[in-house]
Amino acid sequence: MNSIALKRIALGFISKLPIWPPSFVMAKTLNQALKPLVDDGSLSVLNGKRFIVSVKDLGFLFSFTMKNNLFLPLNEVLQSDLRIRADLYDFYLLATRQEDPDTLFFNRRLEIEGDTELGLVVKNALDSMELPQSVNSICNLIKEIAVNLKPSQ
Repeated sequence: MNSIALKRIALGFISKLPIWPPSFVMAKTLNQALKPLVDDGSLSVLNGKRFIVSVKDLGFLFSFTMKNNLFLPLNEVLQSDLRIRADLYDFYLLATRQEDPDTLFFNRRLEIEGDTELGLVVKNALDSMELPQSVNSICNLIKEIAVNLKPSQ
């Protein structure tokens, strides 16, 4: 079996996963990575809002909300206040601060839909986010997957 067939099988499997487990992991990661911004009140505008993060090339969604200054997973995809879309590799570049959100946005590699004020708060949070050491191993795994999914140039 060649690598293209394996990628298709993996993508098919990933896209069929229930939304809650990965959304739980995303919420926990955000709580850890954005703790300084939550603690200083910078993200208070996010309380009560619903978010969807869509990994376009995987057909994968994360759905979560913020309540009482904690990110919490949602069991389903409902109407969101803000939706962010990008390919896995572009999310990797954002998470590791190798690319800034503005560059990806203006190059149409990062899509942000919904409430404009929320979009700016989230963009600024992405821009200032420092990943905890514990998340770096996840980023390395994401890079490995993302590089293999990237179309050949």
